[in-house]
Amino acid sequence: MVDATGEITVPVSSDDVLALDEYTAVNLLSLGVTPIRAVNFFQLGEVDAILEAEGVDVFTGAPFTPNLEELSQSDAALVAGLNFPTIVEVRDTIDDEIAPTVLVDFLSSDWRAQLDLLASVTGTEDRLAELEDSVDSAIEELRDEIAAAGLEGATVSYLEETSGGISLSQSGRLAPSILEQVGLARPAVEQVEGTGVISELSEETLGDHDADFMIVETDLTIEPTVNESPLRSDDGVKVYVYGWSEDVVGSFRVLADLRRIVLDGEEPFGPDDQLQIWNEFVVPR
Repeated sequence: MVDATGEITVPVSSDDVLALDEYTAVNLLSLGVTPIRAVNFFQLGEVDAILEAEGVDVFTGAPFTPNLEELSQSDAALVAGLNFPTIVEVRDTIDDEIAPTVLVDFLSSDWRAQLDLLASVTGTEDRLAELEDSVDSAIEELRDEIAAAGLEGATVSYLEETSGGISLSQSGRLAPSILEQVGLARPAVEQVEGTGVISELSEETLGDHDADFMIVETDLTIEPTVNESPLRSDDGVKVYVYGWSEDVVGSFRVLADLRRIVLDGEEPFGPDDQLQIWNEFVVPR
């Protein structure tokens, strides 16, 4: 088997799985696997409500730093996490002293590939197939509704604003891919091939991003300003969205928010609504 670090040998087990970060913990939960423990590694608070609701034992240390002593207290049969640099540095130690370890590429924009790896080491391929079918059905349903409303081909500007500035997700990332699949189009300036992010967009070019619907993704660490720019058209619908993450929860959230914004004329889900998305769409039935 191959993970983000190369060839690995791990047992197939859905019991006694230790998650090295909170996002891997949520991915495991989406597959119906409850980790025995999870590290609050990134400490952004984005999925805390999900972990608490699912009864996951979460422990916190220094952010972005694996605590080997704490990890060793977990009686794990399998360890799973993201290939964040500080985790990769101690991967072999974790593998040798705690339990066989599998790491997923945290830079990947393909949540299906991430879950495919986790499903293969936890024996939950059937649950993954259910999730994929559910996402595909939701995409098809929204595409049909957009077409029926006469909005097929409507333009949606999708930018991101963080403390580092304004950025543009290339077309291969999650949200742009879903926009295309449901029959919406981004402005020409945003149709850039690739799976990365173009950073430090200039405010002087924001007018090129005007569209029927203008969406800006942000987080709770900043006061966003991009939609206050006078270079933005007054004709567009300007909304901020949260949680459009590159995972299966993010997929359902993008679809739910687009329905509210484009079809219903409503505000998208807020930053505290992650648990509602989880309960409505992702929880194994």
